[in-house]
Amino acid sequence: MRKHHVTDVVRVCEATYPAAGLDNAGLKLHELPYDDGQSPPKEILEKWLTLVGDRIKGIPPPLATELVPSSHNGSVAAVSDCPTCIAVHCVAGLGRAPVLVAIALIEFAGMNYQEAVTLIRKHRRGAINGKQLAWLDKYKRSNRAGTQTTCCVMM
Repeated sequence: MRKHHVTDVVRVCEATYPAAGLDNAGLKLHELPYDDGQSPPKEILEKWLTLVGDRIKGIPPPLATELVPSSHNGSVAAVSDCPTCIAVHCVAGLGRAPVLVAIALIEFAGMNYQEAVTLIRKHRRGAINGKQLAWLDKYKRSNRAGTQTTCCVMM
């Protein structure tokens, strides 16, 4: 995680490991659990968007998202040389975490939902189920970023 400048870990599933190891490594753990196969409830979505917005403030453009080659076993979708990165995970990495990543790409990287899902599925085949895809299709960008900005997302 240090290699990719991870400062925060977001766990969107039930706790399966203690936070102490992350704390000892200087990483902040954020607990944002929600039901498997579903889309995030409003309060989880708000916390996620606030976290991402807070972490990318002050990082200068241009958009610094660089794709990592598939030689990374398909586990890393996108990283950058930006000074901060948020790692988000669920149990299988196919639903909850990818939906939050898609939301970050829509809100802060200026992608539409199809672009975000295509990018995620390129690196995580089978990600985002039909119900989640329909939810993303109806999702309305809140324009938090105002303009396209630096975004670093890692799955």
